[in-house]
Amino acid sequence: MGVAGLTLFSPCPARYNRCKHSQRAALEVSSTAPGNKLGITSDVELAREEERLAKLRALELYDTGLLGTFEVGTFAGLAKIHGYLFQDVYEFAGMPRTANISKGSFRFASVMYLDSALRAIDGMPQSTSDQIVEKYVEMNVAHPFREGNGRSVRIWLDCMLKSEVGRVVDWAGWTGRTTSLPWNGARCATGR
Repeated sequence: MGVAGLTLFSPCPARYNRCKHSQRAALEVSSTAPGNKLGITSDVELAREEERLAKLRALELYDTGLLGTFEVGTFAGLAKIHGYLFQDVYEFAGMPRTANISKGSFRFASVMYLDSALRAIDGMPQSTSDQIVEKYVEMNVAHPFREGNGRSVRIWLDCMLKSEVGRVVDWAGWTGRTTSLPWNGARCATGR
């Protein structure tokens, strides 16, 4: 069964399939690497180290059961996921962004409206797969963090799907332009 082009496992498997491959979008070298605890100035080097450290933290979230203690489907829960994943890399981990951001020509929710957008998203229903995907899309448009939104929001989405409909996304089948494939490795390695 697919929702918005994503393949859902049915029923939710006890273990994810082992990942067969991993890929990362090509990155340009520049001096625009956001302020980080590591003092890294190269985008490429920061992306590599950020991915490594955040994957380790993702494994901890699953292995320790800590993820199961976070609120499901709320910004508060998402902020805890983000804070945990990126605590080793960014001072702003888990905190809403304070600047407007864009990707290419697309502008994410304005900081001026971010708090109200997050409250509205929190209030959205999440009883069905379609409602959960709508909530996920809205959170992606809000893009509440300066960095690491996609990785955090994908874990948040899987938590909602697992909790509400007993399914999770098969990220290995995702063919969109995304950085989710490396993150699938973190999920696969935990067996959850």
